[in-house]
Amino acid sequence: MADKATIVLFSHVSNTRSITGAEKLLLFFARELSSYFNCILVAPQDGKLTRKARSSGLSVQVIPIPLVYGMYTPYAGLEADIRKLQESREYRELTDWLAALRPALIISSTCVHALPAMAAKSLGIPVVWKISETITDNDYTGISVELIHRNSDEILAISQTQRLVFRWISVRAR
Repeated sequence: MADKATIVLFSHVSNTRSITGAEKLLLFFARELSSYFNCILVAPQDGKLTRKARSSGLSVQVIPIPLVYGMYTPYAGLEADIRKLQESREYRELTDWLAALRPALIISSTCVHALPAMAAKSLGIPVVWKISETITDNDYTGISVELIHRNSDEILAISQTQRLVFRWISVRAR
């Protein structure tokens, strides 16, 4: 049998004493996909999620990646702040790691986990961006939505409520 393709699943948190709904869903995805793919779960630290992943037989990589909370609560300077983060050591190390690994695709969990999606997209690695929260609707929401749209190949919203913010993309594309 040929080697399985690799998928990297990025979790935004890994708390030591609790596990979020987004983490539970990401772990479920990883477990289901692991029958067909070599799955690597990436988390910013060891915690309950990484323990559960390892006990399920999943590969785990701990990589601290800055979160972009402005993706959830957009503001005028969001794009400039992201460009600064893309100049950081953490972003360069993440990009180098992905370039060496060359996964078949990555899954970035939650809107605030922008850097994995941007790093993968810059390398031509397909990106599935899983949106588990409702992005704040304000004058700058379009910035977050456009950044997610531009840096993903598929947007997976876990409900109609989370998907509503992306409605203008499908209208604009028609």
